[in-house]
Amino acid sequence: MARSTRTSSVVKAGILDNNFILQLLLGLFFLMLGIYGIMPSIQESVFTLWDSNPNLEIVFGICELGCSLVLLASLIMYTRRRSIYLASIVILVFWAARIVLSKFIIGINVSGGRFYFAGGYYHWALILSVELIILTCIFKITRQYRL
Repeated sequence: MARSTRTSSVVKAGILDNNFILQLLLGLFFLMLGIYGIMPSIQESVFTLWDSNPNLEIVFGICELGCSLVLLASLIMYTRRRSIYLASIVILVFWAARIVLSKFIIGINVSGGRFYFAGGYYHWALILSVELIILTCIFKITRQYRL
């Protein structure tokens, strides 16, 4: 049986399955993260990229809102599988780049031959593991729409 080239998770499943719930929660997560990112008065706490550069937060906030739009809209609208697949790959690459930027480029300082982790090593490692779990969930959604 050939896969359909157009999909809507709500119509296709008919009930709330695990993939639908995961995609819905990821979409809501990116929506909240994006809102927090573009509003400088609200602190994102553990997902803050760089306190001293609010413009970077705004740029990433806009991208996160775009990610939420793709994830949530594809749940309720008929959309080509290929379009959702390509968009989810972009989201996957975006989130991986965000992890590299926030945890390795900004999150680790080397001074005098020693490594200093933003917030301390255990805090850094905990937030890295959370971000990797989110990356894995995005990967699962991407594989769901694989051609």
